[in-house]
Amino acid sequence: MLEKFSSKSVFLFPVMFIAVWGIVVCCVSSVLAQSKVQPVVDDVEAMDLIQKVTHMGEQGDVPALIEIFRTHPNNLVRTATLFMLGGFKDPTVVEALSGAIQDPEMGVRITALQALSYIGGKEAEGLIKSALEDKSPRVTQMVPGALDRLKPGTPVSFSTIDQGSDSGFKVPGHMVITTIAGWKELWTKHKPSKEPPAVDFTKERVIAAFLGEQQSSGAFVRIEKIEEKPKFLRIQIQQSPPAPSDPEKEAKPTENTSPYHIIKLTKEVPVPAHMLRRFSPKEK
Repeated sequence: MLEKFSSKSVFLFPVMFIAVWGIVVCCVSSVLAQSKVQPVVDDVEAMDLIQKVTHMGEQGDVPALIEIFRTHPNNLVRTATLFMLGGFKDPTVVEALSGAIQDPEMGVRITALQALSYIGGKEAEGLIKSALEDKSPRVTQMVPGALDRLKPGTPVSFSTIDQGSDSGFKVPGHMVITTIAGWKELWTKHKPSKEPPAVDFTKERVIAAFLGEQQSSGAFVRIEKIEEKPKFLRIQIQQSPPAPSDPEKEAKPTENTSPYHIIKLTKEVPVPAHMLRRFSPKEK
């Protein structure tokens, strides 16, 4: 099984894109600042690449992300790439992060610890513990927090608002809605002919998962589990994997679907919430 979180929710609304884009840049800049690395912020090519990296949230993007991390000379780019790789539970990612733990740049090593803590698993735990031998106290002081994030979370209950395969959203994305204005905007794009269900945003939050337009009747997406962990919510989303390219099928007309799952919970959702996807065989 492959698990991942997606940043693609940020591309559905400009405001959300700006928010997550800012989170990525601020997070990696903060890490680099801790290690006293001076990022080249006036490098237009580097900043354009970081923006591109924030779009790379699909399973097929893993090899390209690893290649960027291993070959790009700009540490801000490399750190942003690690930030994204931290959402994939995949052996090739863990292997790349095992090398990042040994990287000459302190900021890269710190970000690798954070990424491993979100991936989880025994191998990730072993790599995090190995950082206790790092020569820099700035790295070793990050280890306890990373190990805390590996601990089991507290289950968070939620209820389904709407689920199906006929959403007006034609691109994949995950969203956290915290205001009535944002909820109305989402619903207008989702099902413009219907009124949005009532949500009390004084005590409730909405999380939506959209798979985007699919040329398959077996495609699906559903929010399976939410756990409260130290300083973040882990939101596990199960979905069908990307369909392999088939020119013959693509040439034939098919009935497209747009699967979705929208839920609400009575819990403040930290920013960023960590969305993880579990890819499963398509449902019959």
